[in-house]
This record gives sequence, structure tokens and C-alpha cells, in this order.
Amino acid sequence: MASSNGNGHGPAAAPRSGFARTQTAPAESIGAWARQGPSAKAVSTSSILGVSREAMDIFLGRNNITKLPMELWSLHNLTVLSLRNNCLTYIPPEIANLRDLQTLNLAHNKLRYIPSEMLQMKKLTQLNLFPNPFLPKPPPNRDGNYVSRTERIGPKIPPLTELALRVLLSRKETRETMLEQYYELPLATSQDQRPVTAFRDILSICVPGSVLPDESRAGRKQFKVARPVTGVGICPNPMHDDESNFIRPSEERYTWVESTPAMKTKGAESGGLGGHAAVHWRGCMWGCLDFLGIAGEDEDTKKQEKEAEEEGMDLDLQESEEVVQTVRFDTATGWDFDD
Repeated sequence: MASSNGNGHGPAAAPRSGFARTQTAPAESIGAWARQGPSAKAVSTSSILGVSREAMDIFLGRNNITKLPMELWSLHNLTVLSLRNNCLTYIPPEIANLRDLQTLNLAHNKLRYIPSEMLQMKKLTQLNLFPNPFLPKPPPNRDGNYVSRTERIGPKIPPLTELALRVLLSRKETRETMLEQYYELPLATSQDQRPVTAFRDILSICVPGSVLPDESRAGRKQFKVARPVTGVGICPNPMHDDESNFIRPSEERYTWVESTPAMKTKGAESGGLGGHAAVHWRGCMWGCLDFLGIAGEDEDTKKQEKEAEEEGMDLDLQESEEVVQTVRFDTATGWDFDD
């Protein structure tokens, strides 16, 4: 006999499958963590995908989450996001697309750093990052800032394929990329279009829906990449006249901060981060991240080199004094040209 849903209007609907929660009853869907505004009304999955225009809160704590879906960064009306007590090791730079986000909880994860793009989120005034196993900070530089050395992760001159992708995926005075403006999407991916096939993953990530899915690759093992492409990056160098984008950066650095610009704007009530969090920066060319300042280790190295150079100069002077003979002329006696 079918069970009733409690209101006498027929059998109860089967619960939807979703994230598995620990220590609590399993939730019916992602909507179980999503709340709209102060009314705390659960929203539907269609609202989660961006249909709803009301303020949205999502709570996904204690779910053993290791990776976040790219669709999450399209929820532009999201104001509160709680991801505490999970297994996240990486937060993609695309989190900055959540321009209305005001509260973010990433405590009790496995994060080593956060993307520098998070520092540009003007409305994010409540940010919980600790505890997390952040990278240890280096010695401070002369300005008291914590800055790492620059690591070159790409060639001095980017490859032609990278430069082509930068142009193809650029947005010049429009919200659409050049790929969307000049090509009919989705692109074909047969054997005759090998270049498209080669960049299938990058194009599908940077411009969702631009490439047809490849059914032949279904079920294949996906290999982990040390620096995965999660979207089109924007170089933070303030000297660029226009937004200089990249797909794969040419260099990277880390800084350590105790607060963010948005938290400082809010004032003392924000209380800061509660510790030094590592921030990951990416540059489109060699030298783009020099504006972050010199690393403390480099200052110590230069100081030691200067001291060694000065010590060497002193030794040279001492040696020269030992070989120089002093010649004195007695002016008491007269001198002729014959002498």
C-alpha cells in the first residue's frame, strides 16, 4: 500500500539524491542548503541554476566535498556561501564572478592558498578562512610585507597557441568573446577539425557550450593536472592599459595577508582574517608580478652579497697598502737639474 505524504493528497514523492551529509540526516537536493533572503525559504534546483533573481544563501558544510562545480560561479545573486568542514584543496579564480557575495566560510578545509581574485570582491566583508593548512609565510621584506619569490612557470615568450587562445577568448568592449562573435557555436569536433579537438577542454571550460561533447571520450580516465585551466585569467599588473588576459600564466607568486580590501573598508568590526592567509597571484608575462615588491629572501641575499662585496673591497685595500712603498723627498737640501 502506498504511503501518504501526510496531507492526504496521494503518495509521498521519493527523495532526490544529492550531496551526502555526515552527522545529519541526508538532504533531498542541493536546494536543501539554499535559502532565499531572510524568509529562509528553500529554493528549487532550477533556482540554483540561476533562474531566481532573489538573494540566495547556500550552505554545504560537512559534505566531504573535494571539488566544486563550475556552474556554482554563475550564481550572480548568491550572497552567502558556506563550505566549511569539507575536503577542498583548491578554490578557482572564477569565484570572483560571485560579485554579490557578502559572506564566505571556507574554514576547516585543506586549502594551501586562495586566489588573488578574491581580493577584488568588493562586497565580501565576512570571510572565514581559518583553520586551513596555508603555505607558511617567508621572512618579511623591508616594507614589512610577506612576498614570495617569482616562479617562472612558462616561457619568456608565450607559445603561439597560447597567444591565439588569448585573442580568441578575449572580450573587447563586449560581454562576448571573439569566439562567440565570429564563429557559429557549438564547434564541430570531427577528425577533420583537429585544432578544435586539441583545445576541446579549454574551449568548453572558458566558453561553456562552445564545443559539442565527445561521446568517444566518455568513460575515459581523467588525469589530474598540476595547474588546471579553470577559465580565462586577467593579469593583475596595474600597468596594463587594457585587461590583459591569459589561459596559462607565465609566472606566479604568493603574498600573505591578514585582511582584504573589502574587510578594511568595512572597518574594525570585521576583525580581519585571524591569521596570515597565502594568496596566489598569476601574471601573463615575465615581470608582470614585480609590482608586488621584492621578496624578503631576495633582500637578505642581496644584503649578504653587498656585505661580501664590501668585505672583499676592504681586503683588496689592505693588500694594496702592504705592497705600496712610501717615498719621502728631503726638501731641506737644494735640488739641481743634474740631480
